Amino acid sequence: MASNKDFRNEISQGLKAQFHLCDLHVHSPASTDFGQAKETKLSPPEHEAQISKYDYPVDKYFEELVEHLAKTDHPQAMSKRDQWGIVGITDHNVFRYAAELSEYAWDNLKDNQLIVLPGVELEVIFSLPSSDEKIAVHLLLLFPPKTSSGSIEAAIQIACNRGWTYGSPLGIDNLTSFVRTLRSKKCGAMVVAAHVASSKGVQASSKDILFEKWTKENSELARILGEIDADQIEEDQEKKLPNEELSQLEQKRDDLQAAIANEVQLEVLKLIGKCGFDALQVTSLEAGKHYSRLHRFKKNVGRAVPIICSDAHSVADVFNRDGMLPFIKLHTLSHKMRPEDLFHDIRDRGLRFGETRFRTHLPPAPSLWISGIEILGSSTFRVELTEIEEFG
Repeated sequence: MASNKDFRNEISQGLKAQFHLCDLHVHSPASTDFGQAKETKLSPPEHEAQISKYDYPVDKYFEELVEHLAKTDHPQAMSKRDQWGIVGITDHNVFRYAAELSEYAWDNLKDNQLIVLPGVELEVIFSLPSSDEKIAVHLLLLFPPKTSSGSIEAAIQIACNRGWTYGSPLGIDNLTSFVRTLRSKKCGAMVVAAHVASSKGVQASSKDILFEKWTKENSELARILGEIDADQIEEDQEKKLPNEELSQLEQKRDDLQAAIANEVQLEVLKLIGKCGFDALQVTSLEAGKHYSRLHRFKKNVGRAVPIICSDAHSVADVFNRDGMLPFIKLHTLSHKMRPEDLFHDIRDRGLRFGETRFRTHLPPAPSLWISGIEILGSSTFRVELTEIEEFG
């Protein structure tokens, strides 16, 4: 055990880890659908450039975020100096505004305690392994603070291994290799499957395509559906199927469709698991239990832990998803920390152990327990305290 002096220094520095507000899916004014924005004929990159230069410069938006952070609830017994907030700026297929905002926020970290991760909500188009059908899904790509827009674009180009037009959806050959390359040391990104169960998410899009394909390929189901359809258009009552026989056919149809749906569900979960996302954006952590079988520990692969994000399109909605507040547990934050160290703590600790380090409600003050006692003399002893929260 360390000395009493070390122990006193450790206690004086406060708790090793605390919960902080953390919203990883936020849209800035650079998104064409931000706030009450009017329809524009500008392309996404043109809109982004105009917003940054004229309509909504990053310093204005940053100040609004800081004011909003100050009004948002923080964990109990947290001092003002510990009331940090983290946002991931993920506009649709563009990220130059996000990179500029992130650098501005980091340069003003000492006074405002708002951390901005630059990123993008990228629309990715690919073919499923078991189908030639093309599907489009949305992925959140996030990078360490102060990452330049050029570095973000380079990472995307490396991962897709083909040309890409900035501001447009991206076509890729293989979703799994794309995600894993982005997470590698070469690219250094955090990858979250956006609104995974919605029509734009990996699960829903993949499931719909596979279900339609496998239903058409099932000859027994096709025969039953043909008989039911023929009976429905038959006008001669005497030629219609007896009610009991029709009910049996309908039951067989339902059973076959349910079996196909289960097979599709497993196939989609297998795809998500192979990708190794850092997290999956869900509507509630209860809904996230559906993905519990994916939370495996594999080196260099994310654990697909479910998280809540606001998908905010206005400042007022940041840090809030239907009354739920996203909190992540991180080691002590300070204006002296390095961007890469913070990013590592978020991705490889906070999200990777999300079952105990991610919350959707205001956390209480951490509890402590005695982890060791050292007897130093007849009248002197030392007690070492550790947060219960650390061990879930």
